[in-house]
Parts: sequence; C-alpha cells; structure tokens
Amino acid sequence: MTLAFGYRGRLRKPRECGRTTMIDTGLPFGLFADVIQCHAHYVDAVKFGWATAVLTQALPKKIALLRSMGIDCWFGGTFFEIAWGKGKLSDYITWMRQLGVTQIEVSDGTVALNAADRARLIRTLSAGFTVISAVGKKAVDALPEPAEWAASVRADLAGRGSGTAGPYDSDGRLRLDLIEAIFASI
Repeated sequence: MTLAFGYRGRLRKPRECGRTTMIDTGLPFGLFADVIQCHAHYVDAVKFGWATAVLTQALPKKIALLRSMGIDCWFGGTFFEIAWGKGKLSDYITWMRQLGVTQIEVSDGTVALNAADRARLIRTLSAGFTVISAVGKKAVDALPEPAEWAASVRADLAGRGSGTAGPYDSDGRLRLDLIEAIFASI
C-alpha cells in the first residue's frame, strides 16, 4: 500500500517534461546498479559528473545498464571543457560515439569560450547529439548580470541548446533577479 497525498503520478517514459537527472559521482558499479534498478522509473538521465567517467572502469557496463533501462546519459560539462581547452574535442566526440553516448553538455564554467564559438559548437554538435548547455561561470566573481545571463540562455536556445546552471549567489541564495530576467526574455 502507498500513500499518494494527491500525487497524480509521473508521465510515462520517454518524458518531454518533468525529466529527472541523477548525477553519478563515480559510484562503484554494484552500488550504481542498485540505485538505477531501484529508481529507473523516476530517472530519465544520468550525468557522469566532473570528468569522473575517465576514471570509471565500469563505464561501458554502466552505460549498457542505463540503455537497457531506457535512461539517457552524458558526461558533465567539465569533461567538455577539458577536451575543448586541450584541443581534443574531436577525440572526445569520437570516444563518446564509441561508447554510444548521444547527449553532450556544452559549458564554459572554467574555460574561455567566446559566444561565436559556443554558438557554432552547439549548432554543429546538435547534428549528432542532444546538446545540453550549461550557462554561467563557476567563479563567484565571474557571475554575469541577469540581462547578460538571459542573453546567453537565448543564444544557446537559438543554437538548439537547453538548460541553465549556477543561478545562485555566493551565499547559496537563488538569484531571483536572474530567474525573472530569463523568464521575461524567453
């Protein structure tokens, strides 16, 4: 018996809205498999965060499990930034294709990526991948003004990207001015 408390349930997979993403921080395969098997009906995607995928020995096994459960996956933006920064984006994309990863996160939280290159990358990558864009910088002193951030979101959406990241101030409070500017602009 379950208690619903007015909860109407989730839409069936594949979901276009109400999607839930889990971040894998490099869990051992057994623990990862337990979590996925217990919660697959809630999880739509798994993000292998912070470039942990390069250290995960069971990565192909994890991806195969996710695929068998109808769960998408991608590698966090840090991995993209490392590949971009080292001039190895082509090798990174080849490796992702070999693994069967169909989503890619484009971000510039720690590297310099000008707006024109970012737009070109999103357009180019969206031909072969579902692009997830992370907007914003990791450093608190590099936080853009709300209008600038909203413009970045619009530019990414125009380039077929989606998503936002980092809408918090240095104290962890949600930047309502930023959220309002983004909603007002789209």
